[in-house]
Amino acid sequence: MGVPSIVSDIQRLNKFLLNDGINCLVTKLNDSCEITKQLQKLINYEDLRKRLGDTAQKNIVSNFNAKTYVAEIKRLAREF
Repeated sequence: MGVPSIVSDIQRLNKFLLNDGINCLVTKLNDSCEITKQLQKLINYEDLRKRLGDTAQKNIVSNFNAKTYVAEIKRLAREF
């Protein structure tokens, strides 16, 4: 079983790894009220915790390996 995540909205990383409501919950950067709301969702809804965690784990296992990770990091580095 994967672990459900609450993450800040960092667009370059989100495009690469994260899908809000699919494999994580995304919040505005440094918004403690929104983080609290998302955390409360995970506390209250076991099915949401399980679905987000399972989907995140499946995504990582099936789509990411050392080769694709290095290629994407190089691409991101060129953008900076």
